[in-house]
Amino acid sequence: MASSHPYAILSCNVCGEFVSSDATTGLLVFVRAGETVYEEPPLCGSCSLAIGVTAISRWAEEEEEG
Repeated sequence: MASSHPYAILSCNVCGEFVSSDATTGLLVFVRAGETVYEEPPLCGSCSLAIGVTAISRWAEEEEEG
């Protein structure tokens, strides 16, 4: 998530912990008013890891079921 202000304070979109400007970002894709919107909210290392591991485990569960 890029900010135009050089001193912008970023916080993790999940837990609120302060993160550096080169923090990991998530990817949210949704449709608003018929237009596809992409957002890349900043994530701290812990939340990024937790979300990634959860996504991989859910994908693996779907593969086993399908």
